[in-house]
This record gives sequence, structure tokens and C-alpha cells, in this order.
Amino acid sequence: MSVGAEGELAELAADPATPESLILDGEINRRLEEAIGALPVPFREVVVLREQEELSYKEIAALMGVPIGTVMSRLARGRALLARGLGRALPSPEQGRLKA
Repeated sequence: MSVGAEGELAELAADPATPESLILDGEINRRLEEAIGALPVPFREVVVLREQEELSYKEIAALMGVPIGTVMSRLARGRALLARGLGRALPSPEQGRLKA
């Protein structure tokens, strides 16, 4: 099976049993970690707390000592910067969380 077509890549990545999917998952995680690491600190903190630690906006606001609106704007900006750093749009929250 070739991995040239986009659908084939998605199919391989969806099957955790193939060596190809393990390589693709590792590459995706590496790129995501690099992009997160490149975010300015205020945006990186909010993205990590929300997407990786799965804290609520209220919990993040209390932890960081900022209003919920600030958390929301930093998260939106952080996600946009992250998507730009990855060179493509990321899934919406309805499509699933980031994995890294």
C-alpha cells in the first residue's frame, strides 16, 4: 500500500497496529510539541492547561489569576498561532482535542 494519497494516510494513522501509523503518530506529536514550545508563554500556558490538562476556563482563570475573558482570548490566539505554526488549520473543539 502506498502512502501517497491523503485518504490512505488517514487510514494508516487510524490503525494503531501498523508501523506506518506509529511513525505518523510520532511525527505528528513531534511537530505539535515543537509548535506548542514556540508559542509565547501566556498563550502556551493556556493552551497546555486547556488542551492537555483539560482544565475548565474557570479553573485556568483561577490558577493564573486572570479573568475568564482573558483565558478565552489567549486560548483563541494561542490556537490560531499553533495552527499557523503547524501550517494548517487545527480541528475545532467539536472535532476533538489536541493530543500531545
